[in-house]
Parts: sequence; structure tokens; C-alpha cells
Amino acid sequence: MLAMSAGACAARRLFTPQLRRTGISRSSITSSSTSSRSSTGAKRVVKQPARGYCAGARVGHVRAAATVAPADGPASPASADGAGSKCFVTTPIYYVNDRPHIGHVYTSTVADVYARFQRSRGRDVFFLTGTDEHGLKVEQSAERRGVSPQELADENSATFRAVMTSMNISFDAFIRTTDGSHKTQVQRFVERLQEKDAVYLGRFEGWYDEGQEEYYTETKAKDLDYKSPISGKEMVRSSEENYYFKLSAFQAQLEALHADNPDFLTPPARRNEMVKRLKEGLNDVPISRTNFTWGVGMPGDENHVVYVWIDALLNYVTALGLGEEVG
Repeated sequence: MLAMSAGACAARRLFTPQLRRTGISRSSITSSSTSSRSSTGAKRVVKQPARGYCAGARVGHVRAAATVAPADGPASPASADGAGSKCFVTTPIYYVNDRPHIGHVYTSTVADVYARFQRSRGRDVFFLTGTDEHGLKVEQSAERRGVSPQELADENSATFRAVMTSMNISFDAFIRTTDGSHKTQVQRFVERLQEKDAVYLGRFEGWYDEGQEEYYTETKAKDLDYKSPISGKEMVRSSEENYYFKLSAFQAQLEALHADNPDFLTPPARRNEMVKRLKEGLNDVPISRTNFTWGVGMPGDENHVVYVWIDALLNYVTALGLGEEVG
């Protein structure tokens, strides 16, 4: 997840013109090692966010952005009481290979409390939640059920939304990664990376955590005793053709970013973890898969789908419509 967070920072630098057009100068991101993912089938939009919301939450945590970018002008610090400033709160998006449990409700309740608190301060809150609906596990779960992946996603997404509604979670928008708008924007972002020569075709040789749908190098897998750090299940040896994002090309830029902007990533423990990870050196990140078909198609190659982690990560910006500005 740290590599994905670093990748997000690097990729965002390629899309700076689009961010500026929307009035968002930068995001204050809270990173976490927690990776809770899910998907849903309900329509996503309850309230469309106005341009100028500053992303202030990441997987597993919720917090307000420290810098607020007005829709009609440059970024400016929030007032002491936050009145009138914009605040983007998001839960993780929940994975639809199974139904919701108490952990999903807990996470959403924490985010809801924070969103209500910020509204009480007079802030203009956009509260996002939703479901992550692509990937191998959804495909496998649907096969075991004897239904299509879309049918499983629709069923479980609707359940997630019903649970959140019954718990009076005050979300403003509910995104599904199977939404047409989200898929189109993901492809536009990937196309932009291709245009910037930030993507190349390669082959992965190493170890794969099937439960987390995550790759590990030989060194990292050995450190983990070839077992998933999440489930404890044995990793499997894997060889697969992938498209890669040139994350390593942004090593120096990312080091400078964190050195020059110590408050860019909070809390400090996460920033220190990221800085330590950067010092170890960055590897390029696979952004496509060929061992399943249930996902967003890779632009220009029908044999690949966009890696579910990339697809899911982009929901925080596709919900704001930023991909509609790309092109």
C-alpha cells in the first residue's frame, strides 16, 4: 500500500493541469496500512461535489484536508473555525466479494461522526462511500455462486448501501467502480499515463498473495516466510505479463516533495514510514492483469484489465469527476 500511495503522488504530478482547472491545488492525504475494499450496485450520486474539494482521506482513515482550494480561486488556509471551507471525507470503498460485517459499519460510523462534526462547524462537506466491484476474488465468488460477477456486485453493493442507509450514515455520494463514469475516467487516466510514456509492457516473476491480489518480490516474500501478512495463507509462485507504471522514475521528485512539504502526508508516523520506504528505493508498479477478465479494460490491449488496486484507488478522484477533465 505504501508503493500505491507513492504511486498516487507520482501519478498526480502528471495530472497537475487537470487539478488546477478544478481549483484543487494539492491533496492532504492520510495513508494507512489498512486495506478494506468493497463494491456495490447502487447509483452513486446523491449530491454532486462542486469543484474545489480537497481530498483529505485515504484508505482506512478519515480526516479533513488541511488546505482548502476554493472553486473560484487559488488554495487558501481554512479559517480558524473552518466555517465555509470545503472538506472531503471518505471511507474505504468496500469489496463486494462478500456481504458487509460489523467492521464496515464501524469504519463508516467513524467517518460519519467526522463528517457531521465538520458540518456542525459550518464546513461544506462532501462525504463519499461506495463499493469496489472488480477483481479476481469477485470473479471467483460469483463462479462459486453460479452467477455473473455483475449480478454478485449488484446484489452485495445494494446490501452495503442498505446497511449504510439503515445506520443513518450521512454520505453525500455512493460510488461503484462498475459505474460507467468511473470506468471511463479510469481509462482516460491510464491513457494519459501512456501518452506521458509513464507505462511500459513487462513481465512479473515472483510471489502472489491471492487473497489481497498483491505481488511480492522474492526478497519481500522471503521476509514474510512466503505467507500473506493479512490472511497467513501461502503465497503462490507467479509469472505474468503486465503493464507497469514507472514509479521508480519519480524517486527524486517524491523525496523532494516530502522534504519540502512535511505536512503533505499525515499523521507523522505514516509520513516517516513513507520516507523510510522511499529511501529503500522504489520499484515500478504493475497496473494491469491477465489472469482474470472482470475489470476495466486496459486501453489499447484487450488481453489486459486494469489492476484492481489502481482501479479502486482512482475512485477518490473519479467521484469528483476529475477524469472528465482529462483529454
